[in-house]
Amino acid sequence: MQIKQKTKMKLYYIKLAHTIIWGILVAAILYILYAGIFDNVGMLSWFCIGLIFVEGIILLLCKGKCPLTLLDYRYANYDLLVCLNNFSN
Repeated sequence: MQIKQKTKMKLYYIKLAHTIIWGILVAAILYILYAGIFDNVGMLSWFCIGLIFVEGIILLLCKGKCPLTLLDYRYANYDLLVCLNNFSN
């Protein structure tokens, strides 16, 4: 029973990390949009563009799947389809 609880906690922290990273990337995209609309392109804009570029490289290297989803699949005891939908729960 203790192992199952540890696995649940690992899955919780993976989901939490995924949500935090998702929030940062959404904020970066919104800032890029803001900077473009209001002609306020500066170092922060380029940093946000770099973040999105790095995200694209990571997804490219992981064949289109988020590496945290792949990590989630390692700890979960269910098929990949359920795992991919795990973040919607």
